Amino acid sequence: MSKKSSQIASENMSMKFSKGWGIILYQALMFFFLIGFSIDGLNIVAPAFAESTGIAYDQVLGVATWAGMIGVVAYILIARINVSVGPRLLSGVCLIGAGLSYIFLGHSTTLTTYFIALTLVTCFINGAAYIAGNTLIAQWFPKKKGLANGFTTMGHNCGSAFYVPLISFTIGAFGFANGMSYVAVGAIVLGMVYNFLPFMILPILSVLEKIDPKVIEAAQDLGANSFTVFRRETFPLSLPGVLSGVTMVFIPSVSTFVISRLLGGGKSLLLGDLIEMQFMGTTYNPWLGSAIALVMMVIVLVCMAIMNRFGEGEEGVSFL
Repeated sequence: MSKKSSQIASENMSMKFSKGWGIILYQALMFFFLIGFSIDGLNIVAPAFAESTGIAYDQVLGVATWAGMIGVVAYILIARINVSVGPRLLSGVCLIGAGLSYIFLGHSTTLTTYFIALTLVTCFINGAAYIAGNTLIAQWFPKKKGLANGFTTMGHNCGSAFYVPLISFTIGAFGFANGMSYVAVGAIVLGMVYNFLPFMILPILSVLEKIDPKVIEAAQDLGANSFTVFRRETFPLSLPGVLSGVTMVFIPSVSTFVISRLLGGGKSLLLGDLIEMQFMGTTYNPWLGSAIALVMMVIVLVCMAIMNRFGEGEEGVSFL
């Protein structure tokens, strides 16, 4: 009996690890931005800031030292907040704060504003990656933390390999302020994924739960491998959920303007920003704004019609 219980526990642990790849990827991305924002990326950002402002390079490096020392004290406070609110909420807030602070860093013109922005970037991105991220890993993989951390630390290497050349190219091609803002598009994407991902997952999960396991078992009994089962059975039966998720995510993601405004500093325009500019901006043109909104409404109706067409057989998914 104990051997069977041990086997069941091992299977449950393996299943949890397989489902935790999203957490591993999330933590790896946080490490990627950690390296770019506050460690290796500073080798490009600091000289570029000194050159654009005319401030001595040794003074800029001295500011980085003080920012790191303040961060050590801030980590204690962030750790306490992590215990109170949980690592998921803390990681999201810290990522958004790091994105905003990084844009502020790119638009700094004095040593004081550079110091404040760099301190905020250091505190936020380290709080997301080291405190909240490591807590998530510990919660998801209590007995395989070492293996999970081995995968997540690949984000460090990817940050050194790809982020540094990226920020070097953007600053060299577009200038210090614009180059930093363009790189902040990554923060916009991560923030929008964090915000809208549940609206995509939940409809798909709802449909998958209605699929009769006997259908999958019958396909496997007939010799189909995992990929064939997914291609011929799981994916076609889950199309109503996929289309529902696309409808729920597509329009809000292209029409939102708060996330792009906060994380992108107004440099990246979405349809929501364009509509808002027609009613609230200097280019007052309510007719154009109304036309864009009407086109988006038509797109929503078309998506809903397609979803309803594919969803007609949703109730018949179960083949009892």
